[in-house]
Amino acid sequence: MLTGRLPFDSDTPWGYVHKHVVQAPPPVREERAEAPERVEKVILRLLEKEPEKRFPSAAAVKRALLGQGGRVSEADAATAAPGEFEKTVDAKPKGRRGVTAALVVMLLAGLAGVAIQYGGFDFVGAHRDAPSLGAVPEPPLQAKPVAPSVGAHRDAPSLGAVPEPSLQAAAERNKKEEDAARQKAEEERRIAEADKKKKEEETRAQAEAERKRREEETARLKAEEQAEAEAKRIAEAKAGEEKKRKEDLAKEYLALAEQSLATRDLKKAEELIAKAEGIAPDTPEAKRLRADLEEKKKVPAGMVFVKGGCFEMGDTFGDGVSDEKPVHRVCLDDYKMDKYEVTQGDYQRVMGSNPSHFTGCGYNCPVEKVTWFEASDYC
Repeated sequence: MLTGRLPFDSDTPWGYVHKHVVQAPPPVREERAEAPERVEKVILRLLEKEPEKRFPSAAAVKRALLGQGGRVSEADAATAAPGEFEKTVDAKPKGRRGVTAALVVMLLAGLAGVAIQYGGFDFVGAHRDAPSLGAVPEPPLQAKPVAPSVGAHRDAPSLGAVPEPSLQAAAERNKKEEDAARQKAEEERRIAEADKKKKEEETRAQAEAERKRREEETARLKAEEQAEAEAKRIAEAKAGEEKKRKEDLAKEYLALAEQSLATRDLKKAEELIAKAEGIAPDTPEAKRLRADLEEKKKVPAGMVFVKGGCFEMGDTFGDGVSDEKPVHRVCLDDYKMDKYEVTQGDYQRVMGSNPSHFTGCGYNCPVEKVTWFEASDYC
């Protein structure tokens, strides 16, 4: 009550017991500097660990406290330590006596009861060297049981004797708490390791999935490239085959055109050369035959060009011979013919003979007695 708090503080009952047994209480003047020094000494003596160092009775406490404002009786001197009560406060102002008296009443209500209550405990061996206020001898008195103060330390833990089973139970409880904490830490460690392992597995799975995706993408691109290359190869092969087919067909057309040029069928030769040029333009063979055709189409000196056409051939008047019948249609291509009749000299130079009957007029006379076949050979 004097300092506003308990002398000891702890989170567990066992902590309270341990401190009451082992530690010395803190001085009152550390909390209340204005408290009288004698009052502090009385309180510390009341809280001594060993019973023989405490006041023997409440009367001794009362006399020790009242000794501050009056004379010490012979009984008080007999029970007090040497020099304990030699100082008085008679010289002090009387106003302080009222304060001291009120403080004494308050302390008597609480501290005396605490001292009497603690006096029944025997904490042997605990802090024998703690500071002491000196033994206060007390004449033998009949000790009466004093009930603890109802309002004193209502919230303070009981400092009664701690049975051995309670200490064992506290130790077991502490061990269980330590085991539980250790198990909890182990469980947390196991959960953390499991989470770490799970994350590592997820990371590996993601990396593996990404690797497979890249491999599939690479395989797909490679397959597309191969497909494109194959399609290109097939197209080129087909184009090559088509080109070769056209070249072969153009060669056939050019071969027929060359035959037509040999037979002087210039119109057919020109048609065949045009077909060959449409299939395979700018081929050397087509160019050669085209030049040959143009050369043959030129009109030599002494000849005239005759446009081809069709006419009715045969006995159109009805008075002809049998080989003039029936009348039929004949078409001729363009052709060239000499402006003048073929002379015996010209025929002799080309054919190497002269079938004429009238040879006496010389080589400038027209050739006669020439058959149709001989005329064709000459042309």
